[in-house]
Formats: sequence, structure tokens, C-alpha cells
Amino acid sequence: MVSLEDDFYRFRAGWTKLGIWGLSENQWGALSEYGRLLHLWSGKMNLISRLDREQIATRHTSRGLVLVKIIEPMSPQTIIDVGSGAGIPAIPIKVCLPGVEMFLVESRRRRASFLRFVVRELGLKNIHVVNERIENWDSGVKADVFTARAVARPDDLRNWMGSHAALGATLVSTLNKDVTEEKIQATEIHHFAWLDQSMRVGLFPINYQQ
Repeated sequence: MVSLEDDFYRFRAGWTKLGIWGLSENQWGALSEYGRLLHLWSGKMNLISRLDREQIATRHTSRGLVLVKIIEPMSPQTIIDVGSGAGIPAIPIKVCLPGVEMFLVESRRRRASFLRFVVRELGLKNIHVVNERIENWDSGVKADVFTARAVARPDDLRNWMGSHAALGATLVSTLNKDVTEEKIQATEIHHFAWLDQSMRVGLFPINYQQ
């Protein structure tokens, strides 16, 4: 069985070889520590499946880095991550893009508590955990990018986001494997493959509401 450390080494070596962008040693260290915390807490809270717990970096953290590749050229000021769960993709995005303000919206209390713990342990700044459903969250926060994971019905999600969307805002989401590209109104769909993983990412315009 591959150890957590070996999996992270494989993950780091793979991304470095691709030469997509350079991360500092502090950033790599934060990603490694996040994986350790996720592994530790998964035994208590079932954050990720038992089969994935020794492959957190290659199967989970890497998905956050894929979204960074798409989001970074957009130069967002504020990102809202919807249904943050265990912190994928939000925590890796924040580690890689420290200057962006982020809001992690998670309705489940225990998972929101875990996210706050991770934020404290990693010393992340300008990141806020919101223990609420996005459609019930009453705030004046406006984001130019939204992120989500494994969305089955993007249209529903876009409607809920409207009151928090800046003009021209975009939803960047990994797609559920059952979603057919013909049935969704994505402006772009990206296909990625790395190591033994693959995924699709859709970009969707948000229905802006004043």
C-alpha cells in the first residue's frame, strides 16, 4: 500500500514535471500538512472514503490545483466556494492564490468546524468559513468567481449564487460523471488528465442580480 508521504511525493513530482507554475516550499508544505490533517480527521468524520485516505494528494488535492490553473488567469478578487465539505478544492486554491479573498460556504456544522481548524492550523489569511446554505446566506459579499465540486445540476446552483455575484461572475466547477455536456449551458468545458486521474471542469456564467 502507498503511504501518505509517498503519495504526496508522487503528486508533487508529477505537477513539478508538468511545469504549470512554481510553488514555494512554504506552499508545498501547507498542501502536505492539509493532506495530513484531512487524513487524520477522516478517521473521525468520514470526510473522504476509506479507499482514498492514502491517496489524498493524487486524488483530491490535485483537483484543487487543476482549478487553480483555470482560475489564476481570471485574476479574481473574491472567490466563493459552495458546499466546501472537506476543503477540496477551496483549501488548495487558497494556498496557491494567497492574495484572493475566499468564502467557504458549508451547511454541515462539523465540516465547517473542520474547515475553521484547517484555516487556523495552516495560518491562512483572508479566508472565511460560513456555516450556511448558499441560498440562505444573507450577506453583501459579491464574488467574481465561484467554485464547486461534482455539480449535477449547474443551473440550480447558478440561480442560488445570483445575489452574491459580481457583474460578469463565473462558476468554475468539476462535473459529475453523469452530466452530459449536451445538457448543460457551459461556456467552456476543459478536460484534464494527470497520473491515473482525469476530470472535466465546466465554466458557467452566473445570473447576475442587483
